Amino acid sequence: MTDELDSNYRLYKGDARELKSTLEKRFEESTNLIDAIITSPPYGNLIEYGDEQEQVGQQSYEEFLEDLRDIFRQCYELAAPSCTLWIISDTFRVGNRVVRLPFDLADELENLYERSDCSASRCRGKLQRDRGTGEWICEACGRTVDCLAESWRMEDSIIWDKQRTRPWNQKGQFRNVHEYLTMFSKSDDFTFNKDAVRIRETDEFQGWWVNYPERYDPRGIFPSNIWRYPIPKQGEWGPGVSYHPS
Repeated sequence: MTDELDSNYRLYKGDARELKSTLEKRFEESTNLIDAIITSPPYGNLIEYGDEQEQVGQQSYEEFLEDLRDIFRQCYELAAPSCTLWIISDTFRVGNRVVRLPFDLADELENLYERSDCSASRCRGKLQRDRGTGEWICEACGRTVDCLAESWRMEDSIIWDKQRTRPWNQKGQFRNVHEYLTMFSKSDDFTFNKDAVRIRETDEFQGWWVNYPERYDPRGIFPSNIWRYPIPKQGEWGPGVSYHPS
């Protein structure tokens, strides 16, 4: 690898909506460029990040999802087949309704190119989604379209136990202490090296092995899908300001 190519692997600051065009200017070959993506999109229009104009999220919810689908489509086109995508997000309330951002976003990512019309010859039917299989089926001719073959595929949903976050003091909702981390893959060949993240500290795995001796593994325990990473205290219990670290 040349020094010139090495210099392109660095920190970039810019508009995520221009991600692909930015990297295509720097790299002669932009396919298979990214091995892993970790990100936390805005929570709709709940928070303003600085004074930038036309921020993602400062718009209607449908326009917000459309922007995110476009951004993650660019990520998909830049990603290697072994790439995984990790998105930190959460539900939030608008009026008396819970907006299901993590799962609305998953729906968008599993149909990146917005397939809605049947492409069979002489058929003008509309595609309807089978939420069980993820496939899209033409209501007119019955043709099945697998949009997952050209989209991100959700692999897991992880709970981030933050111990504290922005509390919701509303009827029908407990104090909120967690967010969601959803994992997606580009293909079946994605990298998932579980041995690299096994828990090997005796005080953590000893109790587990006593209760489940048949699961003993000298390499350690494989982590669960509940991750506990506390954040600083918020609001009146903290420094007087509400931070929102990702």
